[in-house]
Amino acid sequence: MTSQVGEGPRLPNPLATGRCVCDAVRYRLDAPPLFTHACHCLDCQKKTGTASATTTIVLRDDLVITHGSTRPTAASLARMRAAEAKIGR
Repeated sequence: MTSQVGEGPRLPNPLATGRCVCDAVRYRLDAPPLFTHACHCLDCQKKTGTASATTTIVLRDDLVITHGSTRPTAASLARMRAAEAKIGR
């Protein structure tokens, strides 16, 4: 039997759980990521304020939002605009 990209054994327990900094959104990951990449370009350094930006690609069905919503709210947009103003955007 051949396997497709992203196919693999489902885990009995979440592979990982996490949340955003303000705890408005929580999630769980039910299968290993397809790909993880750390970019060290100057744009990514400026956007994150760190030495790199990390991106992880997962299948939509493997990432479950367990609390909150990923839609922007007025408060989250205001915080984003304030953060952008601090870095001169």
